[in-house]
Amino acid sequence: MSDIYHQNYYQQNREKLRAYQREYYQAQRQEILSQQKQYKRSKVIRHRLNGKSNDLYGVNKAPYPVDSLCQVCRRALQLTYHHWDDADYSDGLWVCTHCHIAIEAFTKTPQLRFILVNRFLK
Repeated sequence: MSDIYHQNYYQQNREKLRAYQREYYQAQRQEILSQQKQYKRSKVIRHRLNGKSNDLYGVNKAPYPVDSLCQVCRRALQLTYHHWDDADYSDGLWVCTHCHIAIEAFTKTPQLRFILVNRFLK
């Protein structure tokens, strides 16, 4: 019942709520942008310099590539860490998002993982 009440309230007061949100954003704009910029900087610095991403922070992983290129396609994109075994995070690759998606699809089938490792990663 409360969900229906909230939906009705939002529909009836939509413009008032949006006006309040716009006013709040305009009043706090500099602080919001500053916090966003600081967060993005800390994330990129922690990710690239320490070789640690958010999901595997503090875990012993393969070092971040010096050239900052994807270890599969060699493109200069933001890299994420893909590990092969949940028990051993040091056995992994730094790959771009496109290659990470492809690797995840390949690793669901053992035969495809064998092809990926032997053909593309050696």
